[in-house]
Amino acid sequence: MKVSWSLGVAASRARLFAAAAAVLAALPPAELCFNYLGQTDHTLGPDAPFGLLDLSVGPDLSPRGYRVHLIDINALVADGRLRIHWLFNRRVHSRATVEKLAERFLTHVRALLAHCLSAESGAPTPSDFTHVQLEASELDALLADLADPDPR
Repeated sequence: MKVSWSLGVAASRARLFAAAAAVLAALPPAELCFNYLGQTDHTLGPDAPFGLLDLSVGPDLSPRGYRVHLIDINALVADGRLRIHWLFNRRVHSRATVEKLAERFLTHVRALLAHCLSAESGAPTPSDFTHVQLEASELDALLADLADPDPR
């Protein structure tokens, strides 16, 4: 019985993904690409065989190369700081235009951070604890234990 249920779920997912793919294929191509590369402190720490450079190594792309997106945004967390790199075609966008867009982006990131750090944001979620593998139910139980002053 469990096998047929799993196959039914897989078939449902396949239909859902096919429908989503059809909807996405009908949309115009994306003009902006956002790529979050994750937190690198644990992989590019002081003992790692390689690391990030703060030096310019030249252009990321050939000036003659084809760009898929009008703007590419690459972000990562290194040394506990969010680093964001913007790539754009200066024949399409001026530096001032992209700087304004980046400033607006940072305004929204700061607002999101302020919300997450506020009391109104609610209880922590498993994604708040990246160094341990917690299910939501495990975190809920742990928080309940911590909130109970006399857990007999």
